[in-house]
Amino acid sequence: MRSANSLLGNLGGLLLAAVLALFIWLTATQDQDPISGQFLQLGVDFVGQPADSIVIEPQRFTIQVRLEGPESALRQLSPDDFEAFVDLSQIPFGDNVLAPIRINSSAEDVERTLVIPEEVEVLLEEEVSREIPVELDIRGNIARGHTQGEPLLEPTSIVVSGPQSDVEDLDFALVTVFLSDPRETSVGRHSPVFYDTQGRVASTVDLALDTQDVQVTVPIEQSAGFAEKLITVDWNGDPAYGHRLLNISVEPPSVLVEGAPEAVNALTSLQTEPIDITGLTESFIQQAILDLPEGITLDQSQEIFVS
Repeated sequence: MRSANSLLGNLGGLLLAAVLALFIWLTATQDQDPISGQFLQLGVDFVGQPADSIVIEPQRFTIQVRLEGPESALRQLSPDDFEAFVDLSQIPFGDNVLAPIRINSSAEDVERTLVIPEEVEVLLEEEVSREIPVELDIRGNIARGHTQGEPLLEPTSIVVSGPQSDVEDLDFALVTVFLSDPRETSVGRHSPVFYDTQGRVASTVDLALDTQDVQVTVPIEQSAGFAEKLITVDWNGDPAYGHRLLNISVEPPSVLVEGAPEAVNALTSLQTEPIDITGLTESFIQQAILDLPEGITLDQSQEIFVS
C-alpha cells in the first residue's frame, strides 16, 4: 500500500513537472514569436456568373480582413495567400440581393477574426440585344430651283447590346442633318443621338453599338425649268496706248435662271451687255446688266459686278 502511494506521488510529481516545463516552453516561445494581429486588403472576384449577364453593382471592390497569429507567420502573408469571391450562380436578375463574401486561404497558423464587409449588395441583369430604329431630322434648305428627293439612311436601325433595363428603355436614334442651300446630292456620315421612351436623351456610354454613325444621302437635283448658268463678259474697245487688258472677272460667276425647260437647256451661258474699255488706264469695277434671252428670267434679283 505504501509502495503504491509512493508510486502515485512520484507520477503526480512528474506530471506537474511536465506541465510546468510545457508552460515555461510556451511562454518562452511566445516571447520570441508573440501572437499579433494585422489587417490585409483583398480584392473580391465574381464567380459563377450566368451566361449573358452583366454585373451592374458593385463594380470592382475590396474588403479588409483582420488576421491573428504568430508574428513570423503574419510577416510572410500576402494577398496572394487568400481568395475572396462572391458566388453569382444563384443571384436572380433585376433584384438587389445581399450576397456573402467567401474567403479561401492557404495560410497556416493564422485565424481570421474580422471581415469588413461580410456581404455585399449585388445587382445582376440579363444582357440583351435589340434593334433601335433610326429617324432623320433635316434642317435648313436646298438651293432655289432645286428639288430634294427621298433621303436614304444606311443603316436604318442600330443593334444595341447591354443590360436589359437600359436597352429596353431606348425608343429611337435620331440623326440630324443641316443643309445650307446645296445644289447637288449631299452624302455624309453622322453620329446619332438616342432617346428613351420618355422622350429624353439617353446615354449609351455603357452599351455596345454595332455602328457608331449613320450614312445619310439627300438626293438633290435641278428642277425642270431651272438651271445654273455661267456668266461671260461682252466687252469691246482697247485700253489706252501703253496699257493692255490682263484679266476680266465677274461676281458672281453664275446665276440661277428659270424659263421653259427647252429654252433653259439650250443656254450654254449668259452674257452681260457690252462693256466699253476704250482708253482705260487702270483697273475698275463696274456693275453689269445681263443680256437675257426672251423667256429667260433670273430666279431672284441680284447685282452683278465686272472687274
